[in-house]
Amino acid sequence: MSRAQRVFSLLLLVFAISNRPAHADIWDWAAELIGPGGFEGRGNGTLTVYCWHGDFTADPTEGKTGNDRGGNDKWLHLLQDRKAKGPCIFVDLRTFRTSKHEDDPRWFPVRAEVYQAGPTYRLWALLEIGVGVGVVHFDSAGIKTNRAIIDAPRVVLKPLFLIPALQKKRNGGFGFLQAYYKASFILGELNETNFRPKPGTTFHADNDLWPSAGFLIDPVALVRLISNK
Repeated sequence: MSRAQRVFSLLLLVFAISNRPAHADIWDWAAELIGPGGFEGRGNGTLTVYCWHGDFTADPTEGKTGNDRGGNDKWLHLLQDRKAKGPCIFVDLRTFRTSKHEDDPRWFPVRAEVYQAGPTYRLWALLEIGVGVGVVHFDSAGIKTNRAIIDAPRVVLKPLFLIPALQKKRNGGFGFLQAYYKASFILGELNETNFRPKPGTTFHADNDLWPSAGFLIDPVALVRLISNK
């Protein structure tokens, strides 16, 4: 990976962290809808389900075990070869709530749960881009709403890979820590009847854009890191 690629990836990481609202959770946040928000994280995670790659032989200098430890398996495995592109299939779970630091004059508290899956493609060792599809579930003081949601794009940066030596260790397991940015589109109509508003509050949105950013932990990568498989 070139110096220019590392600098560009570092700038993306700084952007994802610094672009959050002042009171947002540093680990995970989502922007304000046209209606309620903004949102801070309550817990999240991602799972690498499948990675397509060609078979390769063991190469300790590149941190690849090959078939020696099942490294050429594709289900619940990572891209061991740092030159491999994928694609991989991910599953994301993220949960949010409206900020507890502010007393919103328009809305009662809202919780959101987002379930998504999709393909992601490696541009270079520490940067991936993909799309996600799924469902977002809102619960506003007992009023519940479900909508389809699409990420276009889903950008993931693996900050530990900014250290080139870690790209060659533990079969790619140091990619367990991931910084993400998502431009999510909530499909269909949303209005005040989908939430619990305070008196006098109304809104209307079609296909609302809902950006979010934060950090994810991939348990598949973490297990591979610990087991060196």
